[in-house]
Parts: sequence; structure tokens; C-alpha cells
Amino acid sequence: MGNGHRIEGIADGFLPPILDLNVLNPVVSVADGDATLMAQKLAAELGLGVGIPAGANFLGALQVQEAMGSEAVVVTVFPDDNKKYLSTDLFGEEPIRNGSLAPGITLLGVESLKRVCYTCCVPEECLQSAPLDFTREMPPPPCPRRQRNG
Repeated sequence: MGNGHRIEGIADGFLPPILDLNVLNPVVSVADGDATLMAQKLAAELGLGVGIPAGANFLGALQVQEAMGSEAVVVTVFPDDNKKYLSTDLFGEEPIRNGSLAPGITLLGVESLKRVCYTCCVPEECLQSAPLDFTREMPPPPCPRRQRNG
């Protein structure tokens, strides 16, 4: 098939014409098996149904953050969900190989901001934290805009 990896998406070596490599930071490599393990871990421990590319992005972001120092803020994107991976290695038994990063990562929790908060109020007022055990009910945070508009 041409790919030297099992992460679905754009094929190895494909560079879109609008991509200017001179303005990008160096490429961060993540093993496809490790990306699969990380996506599985994100689903099992945080309930995030993401695909293998998201597992790769997460591991790449951690590598960048480690290189930049603990105070660095690194942002990544989870580009897809897990639905199109139902018949792939994501839902199989992935072996842990020497050098795998995912098994040693401790996931502490997940936070999300409502998308609308960026347009109508102070995002910190809408912060929602999901506990790892997902057993307690959390009331929705106060929203100044909803209160104003009744």
C-alpha cells in the first residue's frame, strides 16, 4: 500500500503544495504501535473515543512538552474519533514494544471548554472538569450569558 506505518491518513511522503517546511518546527516521530496504545488508553481511562492519529498527536505533544520544559504550554488536536477504526488495530490487542511511551503515561483527567464560551463570555467560567471515576454528578457551570438572557 505504500505506507511504512499503520496510522491511517495521508500517505508517507505526501506533501501538499501549500506546505512550507521552512516555517515548521521539526517533525516529531511516534511509533504506530505506540499511537495505537495511546488511543486505547485515552478511551479506556478518560472515555475519549479517538482514533490512532489522535494517539500519535498526544504522544508527539508530550515529547515536545518534555523537550521544551515543564512550564511550556503545548497544544494538539485530536483529528478524528474512533468510529472509522472499528476494523483496525485500534480494537485489537496491541503488543507493548521496547521504547513504548504510552504504558508509562499517567492520565490525570480531562477538561473541556464549551465552544460557545469563546464567543459569549469568559471561558474560565465555563470550565468543566470530568473526574476520572465519572461516578459523581457535576452541575453545569454558571453561564453569565444564559443568566442575562433568562
